[in-house]
Amino acid sequence: MLNLINSAQSLASSMGTVSSRSALSIQKMVSSVDPVKRARNGNDSGGISLASNLTNQSTFNNGSVRAFQNAMTIMQTQSEGLRQAEKIYDRMLALASASADPTTLDSDRMVLSYEFESLRQESLALGKSSFNGVGLFDESSASTQYDITFGSELSDTSGVKAEKKDVLYNNGSIEIDVNGGTAGEAYSLWQGGQKIFDTGPNWKTNGSARSWDYDRFIVEFGPNKENNFQFVPMTPGDGTDVFLDDAPGYPDNLVDNNKFDNKSYYLKQLLGTTTDENGLTPSDPNYKDTSGWESRSGEKYTSLGQVSANDVNNDSTILELRVSSSTWYQVKGRYIPPNPESSVAGNTKDLGITLDSVGLGLLRENDDANDFPILSIATQKDAQKALAAMTNEIEGLSTQFNKVFNNMNQVEISLDATQKQISANRKALDEIHGDSFENGLIELSKSRIARSQSASLMTQAINLNQDIVNMLI
Repeated sequence: MLNLINSAQSLASSMGTVSSRSALSIQKMVSSVDPVKRARNGNDSGGISLASNLTNQSTFNNGSVRAFQNAMTIMQTQSEGLRQAEKIYDRMLALASASADPTTLDSDRMVLSYEFESLRQESLALGKSSFNGVGLFDESSASTQYDITFGSELSDTSGVKAEKKDVLYNNGSIEIDVNGGTAGEAYSLWQGGQKIFDTGPNWKTNGSARSWDYDRFIVEFGPNKENNFQFVPMTPGDGTDVFLDDAPGYPDNLVDNNKFDNKSYYLKQLLGTTTDENGLTPSDPNYKDTSGWESRSGEKYTSLGQVSANDVNNDSTILELRVSSSTWYQVKGRYIPPNPESSVAGNTKDLGITLDSVGLGLLRENDDANDFPILSIATQKDAQKALAAMTNEIEGLSTQFNKVFNNMNQVEISLDATQKQISANRKALDEIHGDSFENGLIELSKSRIARSQSASLMTQAINLNQDIVNMLI
């Protein structure tokens, strides 16, 4: 009986040892999940730093993988949207073709026109669709763009003249080239009835309005942003009179004398002085220009001298160019659409990639003089215009499909590279201090088996011991 008791005690001691070993295996496994702790347990400062860096990198990479996967989902949705647009455009093209047929009855053309307009509205709604709050398409990336200019309706007679146009977007920029001569004019730009830019009164240039240089202002505007302007001195022009209406092709129709003929005027109007540090004026051969205008390309201002830009936070797409003059002048304006907004997928620190935006058309006639009327097939003449426009839109879809394909290709390459980097990091983390998670599992299994065997033997010993006691009693 004493031997049985000793055996039971021995088994109990063995179970304690096995339990301790099992607990150590579990501790190692937990440590293996966090390689920084594993390195710290080994008192390895170099290992701690390496493990920390690898862990942080893996966190960034895992974030990139999720971003890439989300980007792929969006691009697949874009691709499906383009296929839907292609079906709509094909049907609109067929309707325009039928309406353009001179043998089509007016009553039939009315039915065709109704379906055409319904499809046009469906296409515009598709262009504004989103996925999980992210817009799928950017109008400024559409294949069809529109040339919008100002100046043709602005007379060079005295008084206040204005030209108003729908530029189709509520933001962007406009180049305004002015030449009013020494009499001076006031030029201003308005968005939705609110002033966003003003040259101030009496902006002067050299000579008459039909000779010498133009001054250029580039006004950048849009809601929820700071409106600003750039001033760009120009050299095309000499003493020869040039009438813009009679000599199209500006500025190529001007003789460039490579001289800033308006310098003494714009220095005064922007900086308040026309003299250099020695008190000399631009007409003096020893004059030294320290204003640096020739090297200020791209510099933006909200106020400079008598010129200013105003923030109005207006969402209107209607721009108006006004001129207040007491004599003749010449002015040209050119609207520049906003740059397409590209997006970035993945971690910008490492494997982030820039994706091209994709756009669907606005489905308007490319007619600047009539503010780009919407496409219609209500008449045979309208249908002929729509036929040409829809043909261009369908051709433009191939460009948009190519953008999506290229974006997908970039994301797939970066996703593959990121996943390989994650795998390499994991392997390196497992090797920092020897025991891996898998080794921990093996040790834990061995401990559990040994503990189970000891427990079984202990149960048998206790039962046997109890049987002997019962016999003695």
